[in-house]
Amino acid sequence: MSTVEPAPPVSPSPAAGGGSQRRRRLQRWIPLAGLGLILLAALAVGVSGHSSNTIDDRVQHITSQIKCPVCSGETVADSSAPISQDIRTLVRQQLEAGRSNKQIYDYIIQQYPGTALNPPSSGVGLLVWGLPVLVFAGATAGLALAFARWRGRTAVAVSDEDRQLVAEARRDSDGFRDSDGFRDSDGFRDAHD
Repeated sequence: MSTVEPAPPVSPSPAAGGGSQRRRRLQRWIPLAGLGLILLAALAVGVSGHSSNTIDDRVQHITSQIKCPVCSGETVADSSAPISQDIRTLVRQQLEAGRSNKQIYDYIIQQYPGTALNPPSSGVGLLVWGLPVLVFAGATAGLALAFARWRGRTAVAVSDEDRQLVAEARRDSDGFRDSDGFRDSDGFRDAHD
């Protein structure tokens, strides 16, 4: 009876492996590119905003950005305090007179200092808005750089001499283990064994 030996596995040629590696690299970047496109689309929608056509929508939009001067934790749009009602009426009158949202907002903030919910985007306000973004971007870049360095490290080749040293160390340490496979502190078996 003759036995048939299996053929040795065929290893791809180095030229064929290059395309495979490029394809794998590309496949790793596809999810990141997709996330980037989603982020860009979300930013585009957020920046464009929506235009409020009715006066009621514009009054709501402006007064929701202003804190109530006498209430704690409420906007002028949400408050039922008399001063908030007066501010809403003033905003409506200014809108009917043809003023822009920014002009009305600036006027109200000037009349009632400290009522702006959003800090200004200049001076210290710029630091309040910009510093967290810069820290996040720097941390992300640092992590990306660290991961790239870590992934780029080449494996150290193990020599026959290294293998021999490990084998000798393992042989030497086998004599100091008890039947359970644990080494005793003095190197001898316990008395109860």
